[in-house]
Amino acid sequence: MLLTSFLLLSLGFAVEGAFETRAEIASTFAQQAQIEQAQIDLEELLRLQIDEENSLRGYLLTRDPFYDAEYRADSAEYDKKEDAIRKTLGEQELAGADKLLVDYAHLQREWRNTVAAPIPSIR
Repeated sequence: MLLTSFLLLSLGFAVEGAFETRAEIASTFAQQAQIEQAQIDLEELLRLQIDEENSLRGYLLTRDPFYDAEYRADSAEYDKKEDAIRKTLGEQELAGADKLLVDYAHLQREWRNTVAAPIPSIR
């Protein structure tokens, strides 16, 4: 009887441990997926930055309002993407990476203020 009780108790602990391990693994995979998405978003951020610059060049060369609209759309999308990345980094408690993103965003704002903002119609 004592042996049966011991075996049942051991089985209970083993099953509980298996469920806890499975939950921890699932959580780890979810965190990894968020980090991978943030990496993809960083690549998208760079693409949007280049698109902003290209739209500005197009406007300067042609004064076509199309490029002005593209610049505005790219700028808005860049800001949304930056916010999404910052949220992910905060959730993952990656303060070092967040500081780098803050520095990168500061450079982008500086570029907008010194290069793009002085151009009429691009504001």
